Amino acid sequence: MKIYDVAVIGAGPAGMTAAIYACRAGKSVALFEKNFPGGQMVNAHIIDNYPAEDCISGFDLAQKMFEQVAAAGADFINEEVTAITSGGDITLTTPSNSYRAKTAVLATGTERLRLGISGEDRLDGRGVSWCATCDGAFYRGKDVAVIGGGNSAVSEALYLSAICKSVHIIHRRDSYRAEVSLAEKLRATKNITEHLECVPVEITGEDKVSGVILDKKGEKFTLAVDGVFVAIGGRPEQKLIAGVEKDGAGYIKTDNEMRTSLPCVFAAGDNISKQVRQIVTACSDGAIAALSAASSD
Repeated sequence: MKIYDVAVIGAGPAGMTAAIYACRAGKSVALFEKNFPGGQMVNAHIIDNYPAEDCISGFDLAQKMFEQVAAAGADFINEEVTAITSGGDITLTTPSNSYRAKTAVLATGTERLRLGISGEDRLDGRGVSWCATCDGAFYRGKDVAVIGGGNSAVSEALYLSAICKSVHIIHRRDSYRAEVSLAEKLRATKNITEHLECVPVEITGEDKVSGVILDKKGEKFTLAVDGVFVAIGGRPEQKLIAGVEKDGAGYIKTDNEMRTSLPCVFAAGDNISKQVRQIVTACSDGAIAALSAASSD
């Protein structure tokens, strides 16, 4: 069995950057990804804050990164890593195979959070969605709601405003967590209505979504919408990172070299404990993790 110098799990911006840097350091690299390369970046309609790219879709930026990964010489393995065991060499298990590596970089990102309210699970795929760029076309000319107040929520509301009749953005706080420039664009868009200090308590409908019930300071009211897009952030999937030390929110603790509590296991990107989660910071994490892994074997 081939033993890779560096195994990178997750092909988002952190993972792809790690693969590029590890290859450039002369190491043999396996990049594992169960889906299409790019992570949550591929769901971004427009990215306008990535250096040297004034305006680019998330899909196109992901494709550019992946082409660079391939040119660098990494082996792309389109399989889900379901378990990692360390002790001597690292063993990575997928549903159909087993692989070995001297070091590993966990760049598994986050999974989208759910609201946990009535109607959300029952109407999943029947009006409830977690991806505007994936499902927005189904709601052309219709009324939709976006729940959340970060960059993802505001970006999805702006994207949907171009194809939907109206967009309602719902946020539990009195101000957005999104960048100021995004919030300004949102407020300047005529068919977007803001509902601040509102908490969704139920998504209504029988066979499909018919509305969402909101609670604003104890008073409840219903918005009639055809679709509800949930964009309230994410958290690391816990199964694969069960053995590493984490903070109280479940994010992986690392040192300045992206080392985890497990020997020869590093982490990078949105799954680590940090303040800023952007594509550019994920790339920075990936570069540091790769160089640390390359110098440790």
